[in-house]
Amino acid sequence: MCVQTTGSLIPFSLWLCAMEYINAKVSRILLELRDIQSTATELSNMASSIFFILLYLASICAQHNGVDAWSPPKDGIYVQPAPNVALGGITSQSSTMAYYGNPRNANDGSLANNYLRSQCSYTKKETDPWWMVDLQKPYQILSVAVTNRVLECCKERLFGAEIHIGNNPEQGGKLNPRCGVISSIESGETLSFSCQGMVGQYVSINIPGREEHLILCEVQVFGLPVSSSDDEAATPKDLETPKGAPNVAVKGIAQQSSLYNMYGEPKNAIDGSLASNYLFIECAGTSEQEDPWWMVDLKATHKIYTIAVTNRGDCCADRINNAEIRIGDSNDAGGKQNPICGVIKSVANGETLAFECNGMKGQYVTIFIPGNKTSLTVCEVQVFGLPSEAVDTETSLVPEDDSFDLADAFKDLFDLWRDDEDDYCENLAFRGISSQSSTYDHFGNAENAIDGSSSTRYMSGHCSHTDLDIEPWWRVDLTDTYNVTMVKITNRGDCCNDRINGAEIRIGTAPEKGGTKNPRCAKIASMGLGQTETFSCGMIGRYVTVTIPGKAAYLTICEVKVFGDQISGNYTSIPISPDSEEIEEQQAATELRNMLKHSDAAPNVALHGAAYQSSTAEKGDAKNAVDGKLWNQDPAKQCAQTTVETDPWWTVDLNSVHKVFSIAVTNRGDGHSEGLDGVEIRLGESAFSWKKNPVCGTVSKIGLGETFSFNCNGMEGRFVTIVLPGSEKSLTLCEVQVFGLPEETPYEEWNGDFEQQKENHGAKNVAPQGIPYQSSYYGQRGQAKRAIDGSLSSNYMEGDCSHTNKQIQPWWQLDMRGKMRVHSVAITNRGDCCRERINGAEIRIGNSKEDGGINNPRCGVVFKMDYEETLSFNCKGMEGRYVTVTIPDRMEFLTLCEVQVFADPLEAIIEEDKPEPPYIIEPDVEISNINMDLTNTSLMFPKESDTNFVNLLPDKAMSLRAFTLCMKLLLNVPENRETILFSYRTLHYDELNLWIERDGRIGLYMSGDGLIFPRMKFKDEWNHLCVTWESKRGRTELWMNGRRSATKVYRRKHTVRSGGLVLLGQDQDSFGGGFDKTQSYLGQIKDLQMWTKVLPLRSLKSLFKGREIQNGNIFDWSSLSYIVRGNVTIV
Repeated sequence: MCVQTTGSLIPFSLWLCAMEYINAKVSRILLELRDIQSTATELSNMASSIFFILLYLASICAQHNGVDAWSPPKDGIYVQPAPNVALGGITSQSSTMAYYGNPRNANDGSLANNYLRSQCSYTKKETDPWWMVDLQKPYQILSVAVTNRVLECCKERLFGAEIHIGNNPEQGGKLNPRCGVISSIESGETLSFSCQGMVGQYVSINIPGREEHLILCEVQVFGLPVSSSDDEAATPKDLETPKGAPNVAVKGIAQQSSLYNMYGEPKNAIDGSLASNYLFIECAGTSEQEDPWWMVDLKATHKIYTIAVTNRGDCCADRINNAEIRIGDSNDAGGKQNPICGVIKSVANGETLAFECNGMKGQYVTIFIPGNKTSLTVCEVQVFGLPSEAVDTETSLVPEDDSFDLADAFKDLFDLWRDDEDDYCENLAFRGISSQSSTYDHFGNAENAIDGSSSTRYMSGHCSHTDLDIEPWWRVDLTDTYNVTMVKITNRGDCCNDRINGAEIRIGTAPEKGGTKNPRCAKIASMGLGQTETFSCGMIGRYVTVTIPGKAAYLTICEVKVFGDQISGNYTSIPISPDSEEIEEQQAATELRNMLKHSDAAPNVALHGAAYQSSTAEKGDAKNAVDGKLWNQDPAKQCAQTTVETDPWWTVDLNSVHKVFSIAVTNRGDGHSEGLDGVEIRLGESAFSWKKNPVCGTVSKIGLGETFSFNCNGMEGRFVTIVLPGSEKSLTLCEVQVFGLPEETPYEEWNGDFEQQKENHGAKNVAPQGIPYQSSYYGQRGQAKRAIDGSLSSNYMEGDCSHTNKQIQPWWQLDMRGKMRVHSVAITNRGDCCRERINGAEIRIGNSKEDGGINNPRCGVVFKMDYEETLSFNCKGMEGRYVTVTIPDRMEFLTLCEVQVFADPLEAIIEEDKPEPPYIIEPDVEISNINMDLTNTSLMFPKESDTNFVNLLPDKAMSLRAFTLCMKLLLNVPENRETILFSYRTLHYDELNLWIERDGRIGLYMSGDGLIFPRMKFKDEWNHLCVTWESKRGRTELWMNGRRSATKVYRRKHTVRSGGLVLLGQDQDSFGGGFDKTQSYLGQIKDLQMWTKVLPLRSLKSLFKGREIQNGNIFDWSSLSYIVRGNVTIV
């Protein structure tokens, strides 16, 4: 419905909106004025403002001419993609506020928007400030995109700025024709203005008629070279986006046809960054496939004016060639059938191309490469558009007369009644100095939490993030003492919202220990994704701290705002005794610290040291012995090597004094094993007078390629020297690992005997001669033997590491083939991703191989490890045949890139053939399906095969004294055929297998002879099958379609062991392998549930009838974690 005024139409909804807004505001004013005295002048001013607003709306109606419906993209120049020609331009501005506000910051090709990090241009506060880029020749400008600074306090500084295009550089180009006006823009937002081919050499932005700073964080100018027929002064009569269209992609939901690997998630292409290095998690990337596509769901239909696509910058520019850009309301097949806006013929590395779509309508924007089997890579997609229902009212409301500003009228009228305290109180944290207990990576710096950004995506660089710490903390120093009245905290929005649970806000004058001992203002029970919460404090202090007490945790914060009033004079806080809760938290933290203190875990500190030697033979540089590699077959290139001389020596400077627990030396692997015999290992504080440094150990005999570790028991020193006494000697060292901690680390004083240390002849790394096993196999690349291959390389994707499935309590075990006295165990973490997966892992040593040895005595606990770090644990002579690494009490992958076990034999080694690990089909993509809702879907096993199966990941460890297992089956198997229904196997046993026997009976096998139930008549439809068992009496029941079919006694007092592998579709004759396709499952399976108890009779009947009961706590079909191998589909 519309109201007609002077021959033109205006939508009635606009009138209604304006009237409702004015009515609401006036009503609120009258309510607030009932109890205060207002002057006649104030009331008169309010009335005048309302009058002018109504007058302004009337003028809009008189000028309104309607908006045309969308028409397809024009032929010719408007479908040709345009590069960002501003990148090569010369910038200038009316003035420069400071060196980090240089004008060139606004055309540096980055959408980063923090002025304080030299990411924006910035003029002084002046009348009519301007910024201009000289494109060095005229261009037809199709669109201009402007990015505002991220600071919330100052977003309005850009309001009213005008964009001008032309060939006149005088007065900063503001005399040139206008393309658009920035009437409003959000913090950090990018607005695009369609200039529709306006011609000019100069693009300028100025703020007319007021004294202001002009701040621009990026100006993208998409244009094409001018042809001879182009009108130099061409200015469209009706601009499509005179007030700009925002980049709506950043708030959308991205998806793609497949995932190349973990670096290429679809969301990376809408993260608001033009950075284009795929390996830095800056781009989306699909696997190689037919018709690869990427799509963003804008959540509502929009009119799309411009789409800008940024290509990968580090390599592979052709992976976007011939891609089509499509826009529409269908998301079928990734939106590939929607109308085309443009085609990307080719684009250079890191280049951004813009396509003018002229108001095409759609909710989905798709980029796909038709026909070819290829990989699609996209680093950023900017989609500039407006909601389709708002376009008709918004895009035409720009009067020719700029003398009246509607926004200013509303602002002047209602400034006194704003609700947001941020608008009139200074955020004290923004000018503060931030710090934190540790930093997770380069995205998580402490200052990110006070940068004023509203972004809650961690990868955008606007959130702080500690590493795993005991009682992690983040602190801001306000630089003066304040009465802090209020603290606002914004939580991370992309994931992991529970990381802030239990955090406390503390305020006071003590900076020690990060301010964690200051008085407490509030405790954060929990916060949602991206949620902001306000805490009223009324406390005096200079330091505001957020900490998580009493446990080891990560702390992530995306924004902290602090409000208050400055305190005059000196103020000393009054000590407050801790309450009972705080005392418990302190005790818990102390226990954790003591556990770590006594675990004797130490990294290889030699890697960061400077190595040198008495002389160098050919390419045998000293640094080769501290390169983090154990390679030893080509000593001339892989090892440090001196010339033949008297007393040759090699030294590594650890850069400071360390407490050294052990030193491991690797010998050359070619035919000169005796080259290290008699070598002395010395540790002390003398750089060149090595004879003054005490001896940690002496090499008596070391074999080819062997690594020996020498226990130094906490000796202190800065220089580790290895010397070969005697004349006419050459020293060759292939690797030296020095496991130690900084001198200041709390540890008991060394009280050993230096003379006795000379008799320390070391312990050999026995791991390469052992037999490795693990609880499951992620793929062929992740075999257990990868962790004892004698290499410290740490890239799983290159086959350097072992890798289990994601499961409860995964384990890796080494059978040393004889009882050993273990002095130390060194573990190397994965280097290409996922470093935190190893956190909490335990090293266990003993004589039991049951359940992978997870119940043997513990040597140490991995608190945390860095990427590709090697950490050594002092096991103090623990004895046993088996060394196990396990992650207790949580569902996780276990990845180990090297395990070194330094031990002495206590009995003869048992010689036996090493078994090859079971073969498992390697997945195309390293992704598991975690907690997926499969309600109303089933798993389809289409044909007889020895490669098709599904690996189920249990929610609880399967150490069972009772269970109920239920599933629905739709069989497609011939008669007289064995068919596996459920297979659970540990390393040596079939723990729980369920079969259809050849004669049609049901067989249950639990570590030995099976239990055979009577023959079942399966219908040619879905059949509901349940099996229950309890250990105490051995009672076992079989249920078919809601009726109990049989009851028997089986395996009394038995326990099903944990640590195995659960498969659907195949029987495991060996752990994770030994498949026989003639026994494979054919048909469909759905609604699989499993409990650690026997369900009551009523529940079993209700389950068959589809009534809701409590879901399984081992397997739950509505929240199932699984990995699909081979040709198994979800239908």
